[in-house]
Amino acid sequence: MAMKPMRQFRPFELLAKETLAEGGEEGFPVRRFTFQLPEGCSLESLGFDMGLGDCVQVSAAGSVRSYSPVSPGQRAGSFDLAVKIYPGGQCSGHLDSLAVGDQAMISGPAPVPWLAHALNQQQHVGLIAFGVGITEALPVARSQLAKPVDVVERVVLLWGNKTWMDVFWQEELQELAQQHPGRFQVVFALSREDHEGCVRSRIDPPLLQSTFGDFAPTAGFLVVGTKQILGA
Repeated sequence: MAMKPMRQFRPFELLAKETLAEGGEEGFPVRRFTFQLPEGCSLESLGFDMGLGDCVQVSAAGSVRSYSPVSPGQRAGSFDLAVKIYPGGQCSGHLDSLAVGDQAMISGPAPVPWLAHALNQQQHVGLIAFGVGITEALPVARSQLAKPVDVVERVVLLWGNKTWMDVFWQEELQELAQQHPGRFQVVFALSREDHEGCVRSRIDPPLLQSTFGDFAPTAGFLVVGTKQILGA
């Protein structure tokens, strides 16, 4: 079975469901949903390019929403979505209502054409994630770091949240840094509290300068987050 771009939705069984973050002050939790793939298949074998931000689309109650898979593209047998659950959210609420063994209607890959240009062979890659935007940034970081070091020399991820309770995937990010010492760096920025190992700041020009100031002028950047945050 192959997933076809955009239009052809197929049922995928939910294998597991896990809370990654309780939601901090907002109270909007982030959950990881693991869906089954056909036997022996991976997202890459189904045509996904994780480095270009390819998404899946979820259909629920007449609404369609795009989500970035957060598991490695070469993993066979299943894939993960990390979704922030919003009150009244049709797709996020639908996913949250699923029990293990239930199915969701999903299609993909849905490409992000501009991303291929934004990160086209730059040696320095800067990823700026606001909140749940990390679900888009992490797969891109993995894919960029999989390239030879003479193609991509450094990847720096700046992740902004309100409090430490909003942060998840600490182990995954630490593992990525250990796999690529001196080549991958993550900077945690918290706007509403102090926490060890974090910068107390909003993502503002001074923080951007201190984080990416030594990047080459030809560096590529990706900024990801909710529409509300990016439009603020």
